[in-house]
Amino acid sequence: MGEHMQRSRAEVVKSLEALVESWKGYTGTEKAGAQTFINQLVQAYTGEADPRKLDASHEAHLPLDEGNKHGFIDFFWPGVVLIEMKGPKESVRLAEHRPQMLRYWKYCATEEFPAPQFTILCSFDRFEVWEPGRYPNAPRDVFSLAELPDFVDSLAFLMGQGKTPSYGGPGQKITIEASKNMIDLFDRLGRRFIGKDEYDLTEDQLRRFVVQCTWTLFAEDLALIPPKRFANLLKSLDDDAHGAKMRIPGREIQSFLGAMNSKNAMDRSEGFLAGLPYVNGGLLEDVPYIPLTAMDVRDLHNASRFDWRYVNPTIFGSLFEGCLGDRRRQFGAHYTHEQDIMQIVEPTILKPWRDRIAATTKYKDLEALLRELCDFKVLDPACGSGNFLYVAYREIRRLEHYLKDRIDEATQAAGKHPRMHLDFYPIDNLHGIEIEPFAVQIARLTIWMGHAQMSRELNVQGDDPLPLHDLSTIIEADALKSDWPAVDAIIGNPPFIGSQHIRKSNGDDYIDFLKTEFKAGVVDLCAYWFRKANDSMQDGHRAGLVATNSVSQNKARGASLDYIIANGAVITDAVSSQVWPGDAAVHVSIVNWVKSPSLPPSGRLLDKMPVEEISSSLKVGNANPTASKLAPNSGLSFQGCIPVGKGFLLEDSEAQALLALTDANYADVVLPHLGSNDIADSPDLVPSGWIIDFGLLDLDDAMAYPAALEIIRQRVKPIRDENRRKTTREKWWRHGEARPAMRTALAPLSRFISVGRHGKRLLFIWGDKAWCPSDATNVIARDDDWTFGVLASFAHKAWAWEQSSTLKSDIRYTPSTTFETFPFPNRTTSTSAAIEMAVASVVLERSNASAKLVSQGKKQAGLTAVYNAMDEGAFAALRLAHQRLDEAVCKAYGWSVSVLDDNEEVMNQLYDLNASLSADSSNYNPFANES
Repeated sequence: MGEHMQRSRAEVVKSLEALVESWKGYTGTEKAGAQTFINQLVQAYTGEADPRKLDASHEAHLPLDEGNKHGFIDFFWPGVVLIEMKGPKESVRLAEHRPQMLRYWKYCATEEFPAPQFTILCSFDRFEVWEPGRYPNAPRDVFSLAELPDFVDSLAFLMGQGKTPSYGGPGQKITIEASKNMIDLFDRLGRRFIGKDEYDLTEDQLRRFVVQCTWTLFAEDLALIPPKRFANLLKSLDDDAHGAKMRIPGREIQSFLGAMNSKNAMDRSEGFLAGLPYVNGGLLEDVPYIPLTAMDVRDLHNASRFDWRYVNPTIFGSLFEGCLGDRRRQFGAHYTHEQDIMQIVEPTILKPWRDRIAATTKYKDLEALLRELCDFKVLDPACGSGNFLYVAYREIRRLEHYLKDRIDEATQAAGKHPRMHLDFYPIDNLHGIEIEPFAVQIARLTIWMGHAQMSRELNVQGDDPLPLHDLSTIIEADALKSDWPAVDAIIGNPPFIGSQHIRKSNGDDYIDFLKTEFKAGVVDLCAYWFRKANDSMQDGHRAGLVATNSVSQNKARGASLDYIIANGAVITDAVSSQVWPGDAAVHVSIVNWVKSPSLPPSGRLLDKMPVEEISSSLKVGNANPTASKLAPNSGLSFQGCIPVGKGFLLEDSEAQALLALTDANYADVVLPHLGSNDIADSPDLVPSGWIIDFGLLDLDDAMAYPAALEIIRQRVKPIRDENRRKTTREKWWRHGEARPAMRTALAPLSRFISVGRHGKRLLFIWGDKAWCPSDATNVIARDDDWTFGVLASFAHKAWAWEQSSTLKSDIRYTPSTTFETFPFPNRTTSTSAAIEMAVASVVLERSNASAKLVSQGKKQAGLTAVYNAMDEGAFAALRLAHQRLDEAVCKAYGWSVSVLDDNEEVMNQLYDLNASLSADSSNYNPFANES
């Protein structure tokens, strides 16, 4: 690699300032300016004007392993950086070019050089710095051309290999240090005052004081209040702290802050108070008196020395974390980094608006679009410290600025005079819901800070940040128990509380509320936000949420992503799984969707790669991996009988009365009626109800049971006479769905296997041929222990949860998609005997367990109660019996028992086996005699 001179940081900064001056306002094309711009950028860091001497090149040819496609990298410096340039007009759409940049990075590696650690995506006016290998989902830093000298360290790698960048510009260090300074102050005040009877101060008062001081430091550096006024007061107090003057710092600071809450200018007319503005907004409505020591005053004075113009408003997120303490874990609150927030804001808000702006050319249409943008409302229903809302607001304001530039261009092209005053985006379009009251304060402050910054950046006439605007749109409430406002987009990071921890953190009543309100059982708390968000959305509106990656898996997926897709959602952009930064220490999924779009959305991305469709498993495709029906499995599984008429059902007394009659053998047609509750809750696993069932008898044969037939004639026939279905109307004495194929399949058997159609657990029992299985059950027409054992094993359970539809959060066992697709293992003499012995032990042990619960006087002693207790550690013999059954089934499949701990591997194996057998089932016949 070519050598180059080492430049000092000051030299680099000076060169970058010259580059900014030379290129600011550039409106030309990418082709016209890219090479010169890159050369000057690289020269600023290396001092080398000719990149070829660095072994770097422009327009580097790149073969893409995508159908013999080729590409050209705008600038490639092997081992150092890849740069992809776009024209200035693409600044607002830069995110849409990320897949191309990432694709080029992926294929640029050679045997000599791996893909470089760093890439830059640049539109002359805007830079994105990436480390795709370590952080493939979002840029490490983003800044404008004007900010480039301040962000000099973000591109330090351009000095050559081995140079480490420092991201964030001057604001990064200041934000961290200022945040730490204020949190340390809060902690020290807390140790001094909280829990001390002699001080009537609360933790919330200390928080409020720290926030009020923080805002004032921020405001004076943004010139919202007279410059250095608060800083000079603090300096004066600090200077006099050890002198002879007797001053009360806490009172003077209280007076200073409180004066800005007064509408009366007389209260802000003398000394340090002269010229202070009226702030409003409730921020300074109640300023507590906090006795301050010399050290406290010194800390505040030191904090005033930071240049708060550079502080990112998300500092309040850090304050939230630091001042809320351990309580944040109760609410599942987690601070969210900006690059992750943009993975929601970009696809859910910005890209759809950019597409609309790009498709609009006439100035009147653009003005109408601006009015619509300025009425665009955003909700974060778990807003925490307001970081999502802040980033959304900032980016919408920048989009507003871009749209106004387009309006000016179109107006001038039409020969019209540009309008002087156009609408601007108001902060009261931002809505938030947050359960923690202090976080509500922080969220409002974050937005006020963002408003001040954007007002300064955009200089929009009439958009004054003071007095503070009303932010009653951000409320304190439990989002799952509250009505959500009508908005155009929903974004956020719902609480990360696992299903197993909700009861402990929120209590029994909350569990009952979730079950009743959402009818989805108990899943990770964030899953409920998906349901409520989708239910709250109008067609065509969008949402984007961060959640634990369980939302794409099994039970939680059924309660969240499966639910929203079943109710119109189309996933447009998703990250299947990534480690969440910070204290959360979890893996998350990021999901963006549009509800019932009028046209299929284009440009869908999964893990930043273009795809046609995204499934609820966050995999490529329009559904989860598909399984084919296997012919040997057909004709064996059925839904139970559907009477079509409640008049078929009998009370126990009615059934006994009929069975006591001697004019016919009524036991032929008065049958025990098996329901799903009998399977789940009956200790003896027998039907609790009765039903009249004439099977497939013709009417003249049914007349042999006159008392039963008369009941049906009185109770059922009048209703059936109105039925639109001819056979149901004319065969009024038969069940509406009498299941003739099922009856034929059961005829030669001694018993059958039954499973509830839906339930919290997958439970199989043996059924008696004298029973009538209800439509709430499914029937498997097999009477051998081997089939029962395989169905009761972990393998079929995993398959069933994957393939079955859901009802609430329960599994809904569907024969056509579950049993008929399930690839049974090979059936040999040795494996068959092991499975039969193991399942016999399971049946025995669960019977013993039910009997034990009955003997203990338990009201619930059925299989559900048994397995609930087993999950908590009871009935070790039953657990061992299941373990032996699962191991026997593993052996039958030829698997290692290690798959028992790897559900994903089990599913992969079963899908592969299903695919193989569907292609060639000549040797697949699991229900033939053993060989």
